[in-house]
Amino acid sequence: MKINKTSFLLFIFACISVFAQNPELVVQNGHSSGALLMDVSFDGRYLITSGADINSLIGSEFSDLPYKYFEKTDEQNGLIIYDIYSGNILRYCQNSKGGINSIAASNVDYKFATGDYFGNITIFDLSGNVIYSLSKKSDNALPFCLVNDIKFFNGENKIAACYSDSSIVIWDLRGKEIKRKYKLPSAIKLIDLSSKNDFLIFACENGNTGMIDFDENNISILDSTEGEIVSLNISNDEKYLYVLKINVFQNEVQIWNVSDLKLEKNLSLTLQFLQEENLQIIVKNYLLLYGQVV
Repeated sequence: MKINKTSFLLFIFACISVFAQNPELVVQNGHSSGALLMDVSFDGRYLITSGADINSLIGSEFSDLPYKYFEKTDEQNGLIIYDIYSGNILRYCQNSKGGINSIAASNVDYKFATGDYFGNITIFDLSGNVIYSLSKKSDNALPFCLVNDIKFFNGENKIAACYSDSSIVIWDLRGKEIKRKYKLPSAIKLIDLSSKNDFLIFACENGNTGMIDFDENNISILDSTEGEIVSLNISNDEKYLYVLKINVFQNEVQIWNVSDLKLEKNLSLTLQFLQEENLQIIVKNYLLLYGQVV
């Protein structure tokens, strides 16, 4: 097809003009029930979100379950990919199985993962195509198996996922097979991976926190006291683990030394600091005071 030179030059000029403008807030038609989960691509270019309700469920497959909200909803309750530079919605990605309970973005390329309520993980590319589908049945006698958190390995074609049946699974994406599986004393709520892929930290629903050393292939429990783990993060230098924990006796930020698995500091917090924004400020100020880097 022959391209008109004048039209082509006008198109290039229009593109340059758009990118030269200052960014502005652009409101899009997103999730019909609001967004609950979000993550950002490795380069900060794309934002992924999922709806705040039990979304994209296929009612006929799970109609015998005693949950009134297990019904098929519109595509706006699936995964949405936004172009942060333009503020526009790039793709609607409909989850293939039962809802979205967790999402994750790869830290090296444009892969995006969703985990549902029945042990299924779907991985999309930037075009919204499903490139991997992984499925795990519950180890318990329950019909559901929530995928509570997902993390991509750095530079490897693997992911780690934690489930409500108290298991952590390392998946090989190419082979679509389980490479390793770890059983914990309680349902796993949160996980985080080191950048070198040599260890993983986890938080259980019963308040336990711990670490899995992949080189030694062993599990260490750091804290076995009860409570709710709200946040779990590895420091940038990977020397420390930060745990935000809430229980009936006190609300605390624990700082663990990863190398010797010892509790370095324990910050007690009062009720007025329970909002996440305030907690982040407190922790950052404390770490700056002691010369640590978040």
